[in-house]
Amino acid sequence: MGNDFEKEIAKIRQGIELAKRLREQALARKELLENQLQEIENEIRRLGVEPERLEEELARLEKEIARAIAEARELIPWDLIEKYSAGGNERRGRED
Repeated sequence: MGNDFEKEIAKIRQGIELAKRLREQALARKELLENQLQEIENEIRRLGVEPERLEEELARLEKEIARAIAEARELIPWDLIEKYSAGGNERRGRED
C-alpha cells in the first residue's frame, strides 16, 4: 500500500513540474504576443491612426475607395467603348 502512495505522489510531482513548465511557456508566449501587439499598435500610430479608431478608419477608407472607383467608372466612356468594340464589325463593313 505504501508503494502505491509513493507512485501517486511521484505522478503528482510529475504533473506539478509539467504544469510549471507549461505555465512558463505560456507566460513566455504571452510576453511575445504582447510585444508584437505593442509593435503593431506603434506602427498603426506611426501611420497616423490611433489603434482604438482602426475599425472606423478602415471603414472610412473603404468608403473613399468605393467612391473613387465609382468616380473612375463614370469618367470612362463606356458607350463609346461598347460602340467601337462590340460594333467593330459594323464599322469595318461600312469601310468596304
